[in-house]
Amino acid sequence: MSYNFATQSCCMRFQLRWHQLRSGDTFFNLAQQFNTTVECLQRLNSWAVPTNLPVGCWIVVGVMSPTTSDCRNFQLTWHQVRSGDTFFGLAQMFGTTAECLAFWNSWANPNALPVGCWVVVGVSEMGPTTTPTTTPTTTPTATPQPCMRFQLRWHQLRSGDTFFNLAQQFNTTVECLQRLNSWAVPTNLPVGCWIVVGVMSPTTSDCRNFQLTWHQILPGDTFFGLAQMFGTTAECLAFWNSWANPNSLPVGCWVVVGVSEMGPTTTPTTTPTTTPTATPQPCMRFQLRWHQLRPGDTFFNLAQQFNTTVECLQHLNPWAVPTNLPVGCWIVVGAQFV
Repeated sequence: MSYNFATQSCCMRFQLRWHQLRSGDTFFNLAQQFNTTVECLQRLNSWAVPTNLPVGCWIVVGVMSPTTSDCRNFQLTWHQVRSGDTFFGLAQMFGTTAECLAFWNSWANPNALPVGCWVVVGVSEMGPTTTPTTTPTTTPTATPQPCMRFQLRWHQLRSGDTFFNLAQQFNTTVECLQRLNSWAVPTNLPVGCWIVVGVMSPTTSDCRNFQLTWHQILPGDTFFGLAQMFGTTAECLAFWNSWANPNSLPVGCWVVVGVSEMGPTTTPTTTPTTTPTATPQPCMRFQLRWHQLRPGDTFFNLAQQFNTTVECLQHLNPWAVPTNLPVGCWIVVGAQFV
């Protein structure tokens, strides 16, 4: 089958070639069989343990794009299939589409994803690898891992805690706490879970300059598996989530899987010559309507009940897994501009 890459969606730019592992397969003999290298197979199948390839699972033995077929130029993001996973749910989790997932994982039956096997949830092209043409005359100074640049300060939620009183306790603001803990429902803070109450880096300690990426712990999650899923390291995850016991991650709680610095906020250097019309804070411009989830609730029937759409509910509640809505938690079912 050939594809007109100019007219297909982005995922169609990458053609994956698959092989189902058989007894006796090794990266060495597969490299000879598929005219590739051991290094390419290891790069493309970063989840695999070369000394224990799982018979029956599928590996990528080649990637092609309109611009290159050099395996060193591709980065694949993998996810291990869990019970209840669907291409629709994974597409929301990884910011892609069900069509792309089906195209990248042509071997898989979308109606019965095999629990325990791995699927490709992202393909990126890194550009040609470069080899230095000269030897450096000086040795660069050793630098810490990027994760070490961000120091997180944690607090375990207790009965009666609110963002308002925590802001006073930790010398921060309600807005900062909401930004840093985007998963939290302010009207229902979960006692026993941990929240971030401060972030510091070598360049800034203004919480408005940080973006945290969160993941809710599922059964079987480990820092090693999450590191592969989110393109980081187990060491970074342990550093960012110093409260957690790596050997027993608490299912249902949230961990930080990424920290980024957005750059300083800017303040005008001159005083306005006119007095601007008073405007409410951005958050005050929207009135949110909440609903506490009950048994049997789905985005589909809630959309009918509240005169909205499934797409709107998903957009307003990006943390929610549509196939497993948590009874008792709150979701936003409408936002009104005031």
